[in-house]
Amino acid sequence: MGYPGARLTHSSLKQNEFNPALHAATMSRIVERFAPDAAFLMMDLSLEAGALGLPVRYPLFESPTVEEHPVKQAED
Repeated sequence: MGYPGARLTHSSLKQNEFNPALHAATMSRIVERFAPDAAFLMMDLSLEAGALGLPVRYPLFESPTVEEHPVKQAED
């Protein structure tokens, strides 16, 4: 529910990824509207990839994408 929930705060995924207060507001709206048994934050592994120096693209309305993968074959 995380990524589609950005619509509830009229915000983009990118805004939610870089603004913790907005992310919390979006998650609160999801819980208020749908009352799920559990709510998972919007997350992916691009943050870790970026921290390792890999190029990451952050589109407005799509999940982040690692642009270049250094492992091309088993020997890498």
